[in-house]
Amino acid sequence: MKSLTIQSFLKQASLLDLLRNGEGSFLMNKEIFHKSMQTGKFEGPYLLENTLDYNELIHQWSYGMIYTIDTEHKESSIRFKLRLREASGSDLSINKKELKIGISYYLLNGDKIRGPYFLNRNTNVNRLAIDLSTKSVFVISKKQSFELVKLEKIAS
Repeated sequence: MKSLTIQSFLKQASLLDLLRNGEGSFLMNKEIFHKSMQTGKFEGPYLLENTLDYNELIHQWSYGMIYTIDTEHKESSIRFKLRLREASGSDLSINKKELKIGISYYLLNGDKIRGPYFLNRNTNVNRLAIDLSTKSVFVISKKQSFELVKLEKIAS
């Protein structure tokens, strides 16, 4: 299986990033990252699931320990190298019958990678199957090094 490393961004998670409508149940299959209070290092990705301890997650969130991928690339985001791996059908579906709603994926088009995109009820399953067959769908790898990317200032 092919793997890629891309530049990506992490942001401190908001409740809207974690919970349906900002309250109640977790957004299923949402990838989150954890920042250790002791070491300051990142861990993950982890998937939000109903089995998570709601109170513990909210506690960690309140201390600024929960992060998600930032699709807007804000100045306050943490820039790092994200490892992706080629996706399989089981990464994106349950028993080849239904999509894993909420899973993020990236598309390789020529030499450019685009994303993240998120599986939802409107995802074109036929198009996704074609992209899988051409090995152009990638998902976040479980193995991350969290190598930060330093911004270099350009002299004016």
